Amino acid sequence: MSAINGIGSQTTPAATGTSLTTQTLGKEDFLQLLVAQLENQDPLNPADPTEFTAQLAQFSALEQMFNMNKTLEGLGSLSGDMERLSALGLIGREVVAESDIFRYQDTPVEFGYHLPVSASEVSVHILNTNNQTVATLTAPGTSAGEHFLSWDGRNDAGTPLPPGDYRIAVVARDMDDRKIEATTLVRATVDGVQLDAAGTRVETTSGAFALSQLQNVKGGTP
Repeated sequence: MSAINGIGSQTTPAATGTSLTTQTLGKEDFLQLLVAQLENQDPLNPADPTEFTAQLAQFSALEQMFNMNKTLEGLGSLSGDMERLSALGLIGREVVAESDIFRYQDTPVEFGYHLPVSASEVSVHILNTNNQTVATLTAPGTSAGEHFLSWDGRNDAGTPLPPGDYRIAVVARDMDDRKIEATTLVRATVDGVQLDAAGTRVETTSGAFALSQLQNVKGGTP
């Protein structure tokens, strides 16, 4: 089978002296300091009104910053929840994901490619995890746009290949024999959703894909 290409330690010095604990000054601490300053000021030499006004402005700005941080945290949490709900709504729907990796599980796999411009010739190759070409398929089209085909998991000799991960390699060239960058696509039906710290991914019989990889959804967009 042929292969397609391109498809000293550091020592930390010991700490010396007294260890200092870094603390963050919150708005309550700021307000307490301001009140303490007013309570302990010299009655015969009160604080400058201008300086006091500036301190109040600093406190107001500090409070606004804390409120803004809370708002942003809330928006971030809401965005994550909306993403999860959106992913759950994709179960049972057909999606097209931008990916050159797919999973074969003893059932035919649908995949394809998108050409930005028309090509004079296109070849489609299936590679295993060792980057070896195991099957060469007839390209379904050379015009600009999306083209899809189905693979039954057999190599060029007609022998069934084992289930596992495989890669799509599309080689496209124009009339002047210049390479055209084709986008590889995998089409499958969503049968589950992964919700974990790594992010939200849709699970299909042809592999798991991040929501950002989805190009379109049958009956709508993700």
